Amino acid sequence: MFRNFKSGGYSLEGSQLAPQYLSKLIIVIAIAYTSATLQGKKIKDMGIQKYVTRPEKRYKGQRRHSSFYVGQHFYHWLQLHQMFPKKYRRANAN
Repeated sequence: MFRNFKSGGYSLEGSQLAPQYLSKLIIVIAIAYTSATLQGKKIKDMGIQKYVTRPEKRYKGQRRHSSFYVGQHFYHWLQLHQMFPKKYRRANAN
């Protein structure tokens, strides 16, 4: 997680924000990260992860998708399902 706060992800050091704004931004990022992780854990517990993300392959006993990854992609999965009309989804079910 901390690598993402540096140059590996959000590039906060290069943002040149004032300290009070930087701390507020870090709080927002922490809330978003926690929300995605908790949502991903909930999806994994419900057993619908295979519908949200691509199939998982295990490498040396380690899982491919973290709870953060699953939670982050759940939002995109929901948007994708809203794009297609119900009649097309019903046609694929048959």
